[in-house]
Amino acid sequence: MKEGIEGFLKDCTRLHSDSKKYPAYKELKQRLDDMEIVLPLVEMLGDRSIKERHWEQLIELTGKDIPYQSETFLLKDLLDADLLTVQEDVEDISDSALKQMKIEKQLREDIDAYWEVAELQINSYQQYDYPCTIGGGVAEHQEKLEDHMMNLVQMLATRCITPFRTEVQSKLDNFGQVQETLEKWLKVMS
Repeated sequence: MKEGIEGFLKDCTRLHSDSKKYPAYKELKQRLDDMEIVLPLVEMLGDRSIKERHWEQLIELTGKDIPYQSETFLLKDLLDADLLTVQEDVEDISDSALKQMKIEKQLREDIDAYWEVAELQINSYQQYDYPCTIGGGVAEHQEKLEDHMMNLVQMLATRCITPFRTEVQSKLDNFGQVQETLEKWLKVMS
């Protein structure tokens, strides 16, 4: 579609100069120029990072009902929403969606994935028959804990954290408690 619009624009500029003074030419040229701006916006909205919350933001901004979940959702629905009037907002929504997808990926594939399988080895000590010492990869877990806490703090500092703020803050609080507990346990052991 983009190539077609670009082709039409080239054809318009090649028209005889007398044709360019007619209102029909001016309207066609304006529509093509507008479409050249709108199509990248439509492409941004088609990205997999765009979630329901982003569509709801767009609906609120445009004041138009955009049936994005409908099986009959058409390009015409987006064109009727007059995306040109909210161009910068659409770009911001798209940019935020990409950053939010990155945050979500880091939360799920890095932080959650690590802690779902992380284990501490708790051993008995000398003649005592109950678990009381930590063994295994404590240092590695402490290092990961610090790295993940730093990542969570950085996430909280971004402006696009809103959908994940509660989850990130909760993880940060939990990791802080785990870190404090590990430090106390290791201090008692030494």
